[in-house]
Amino acid sequence: AVPAALAAAALVLLLQPAAHLAPLPAYDLVLHGAVRERRSTAPPASGDEGRIFARGNLFDLQLVPAGEVEGPVAVRVFRDGGSGFEPWTQAAELATIEGGAIRIRGRLGEDLDLPPGEWRLVVAIGRPGELPAAADLRRDETAGGPWVVSEVGRIRIVEEGMIEPGS
Repeated sequence: AVPAALAAAALVLLLQPAAHLAPLPAYDLVLHGAVRERRSTAPPASGDEGRIFARGNLFDLQLVPAGEVEGPVAVRVFRDGGSGFEPWTQAAELATIEGGAIRIRGRLGEDLDLPPGEWRLVVAIGRPGELPAAADLRRDETAGGPWVVSEVGRIRIVEEGMIEPGS
């Protein structure tokens, strides 16, 4: 009876590996590769950075934890073009994770398919198997979950050559 109880306890620990880990810290977000950071000289509206990317541009998103990260982390990226959040699986597949820091790097239109238009991007960071679904974001249920959500903000994707770098 004792070996069976020990085996059951070990199985519970294996099935819930993140339960004993410290909560994830907040993440600082840096996005490089935009052709233009804003469309005008006026200050951006709250939460709207106005970044413009052309297809073919480098998209380099770095998420750096504000504190120490213990144990494994996973990432799920969501995009919303106006009809609600959907997983952006290509971005998550390109993610590299080291020491809790996450980097998603690729060329738009080549490695990352994001059609021309306005997009809102959100990144969820959590423990493997504990990431939110798109429906959780639609219902604004990300607060208090076992994950951290970082909003990239709004970006605009334009066809290659529609704007000149530095304009």
